[in-house]
Amino acid sequence: MTENASPSQILMTPPEAAPAAATAAPAPDPVPDLAAVSEADFKSQMSDGGLNPDQLKFLVTNEAQAGRLTQTQADEMLKADGVDSAAPAELGFEPARPEHYIFPKPAGEMTPKDRQADMQLRNWLAGAKFPRDVGSSLAAEARKVIDAHSKMDDNQKEFYKRDQAFKLQSLWKDKFSERMNLARQLLTELDAKQPGILDFIDQSGLGNSAMIINLVSAQAERLSMRKRKE
Repeated sequence: MTENASPSQILMTPPEAAPAAATAAPAPDPVPDLAAVSEADFKSQMSDGGLNPDQLKFLVTNEAQAGRLTQTQADEMLKADGVDSAAPAELGFEPARPEHYIFPKPAGEMTPKDRQADMQLRNWLAGAKFPRDVGSSLAAEARKVIDAHSKMDDNQKEFYKRDQAFKLQSLWKDKFSERMNLARQLLTELDAKQPGILDFIDQSGLGNSAMIINLVSAQAERLSMRKRKE
């Protein structure tokens, strides 16, 4: 990892050291219990651009399976966005094979390095057992974050880190450490089997994205729940 990478990434920072809201940004009103949060509130906590249908369905389904939303609340939240809400808490979200993920087309011809990175990311997503649609949308979000992060100076990166951390703290509240640790544990286990993912997250800015962290944490929680049922 780079010399200053660890403290620059939310995902690499111990929960007790997670940054507060950026001082330049106005502090939002306290977020109520998730069960009382509207779809718009839920989406606004995750990304300035909002969640796409696949991401929304995945995250809402996870909240229902974890017991933080009732089935009725999950159905209503999904229907409000025109998303199929047929028994979301019972959906399996089966893991996909590496070749099944759909990635954004590159602007130009892929170099050997690009193809290697493409396959590595596919293997990571499959190793974490992401379903096809969610893994594909995560890859698309990762591309946006990496491109934006590469254009930021140090001050902008720090502001972005604090802003994204506050979004997660507002959404997860007293579960912040628990949910963050779930994401870390999944990535650490994956890195032990397929080395490189932690360095990639550390250097690319993905470890500061509330959207990316929440998707990874939700997948880690889903896998944990499945293990307890086996």
